[in-house]
Amino acid sequence: MLKLALRFVVLLLPLVFSAEFSLAQSAAPSLPIRVKVVVVTMFERGEDTGDVPGEFQLWVEREHLDQILPLPSGYHHVRLNEDGVLGLLTGVGTAKAAASVMALGMDPRFDLSKAYWIVAGIGGGDPADVSLGSAVWADHDRLEQVFVNLLANASKYTDAGGDLALSVQTSDGHAVVCIRDSGIGIAPDVLPYIFDLFVQADEAAARSRSGLGIGLALVRMLAELHGGSVIAASAGLGQGSEFTVRLPMK
Repeated sequence: MLKLALRFVVLLLPLVFSAEFSLAQSAAPSLPIRVKVVVVTMFERGEDTGDVPGEFQLWVEREHLDQILPLPSGYHHVRLNEDGVLGLLTGVGTAKAAASVMALGMDPRFDLSKAYWIVAGIGGGDPADVSLGSAVWADHDRLEQVFVNLLANASKYTDAGGDLALSVQTSDGHAVVCIRDSGIGIAPDVLPYIFDLFVQADEAAARSRSGLGIGLALVRMLAELHGGSVIAASAGLGQGSEFTVRLPMK
């Protein structure tokens, strides 16, 4: 009898350890899904696909949002594609929209920290018109360094009462950001080397004694790491400057 009991225990132990290992694996935290774009829609006539489209279905079918994930506290399940585009159907009304967006934001399965949001609304934003191509995928922190450097320079080297302008447009598949100022300008002999390390015009160096001449070199490096470019233009000393950053849209 004792031998039979021991044999039963020996047979049972592997099953117990296997079950515990499986439970541990299922309980182990997984990395959240990194979402690049959230498309927020309010309206759909019927199914997500295959019938008369409302608003959500246009995005589901044309952006290939094929993966379905439940959103228990939301109005409707969410749909995701391999590129990190997530479709959210909130239902009509402020209360439903707020509840669904909050449910998504609080769901630990999704990393929305760098997500770009398109709020299509009940107007029926068609992806043929409201293009995801207007988004630039970038490292937020590094891109912030680019524009903080350029804006800080424009402000620093422009006298009080001067002009500073920023414009954004799209051209040939790129986002084009121009920063113009009416400041001290750049001498013609310095302009070709303005993005090189430790290069400063004499007057600019006098106005920024702590500067090391590495800010614009960093701007060029970060722009190029994003597959983009930056160029400088100036009519000469006292004529202001213009810096243009081009970043590819995906």
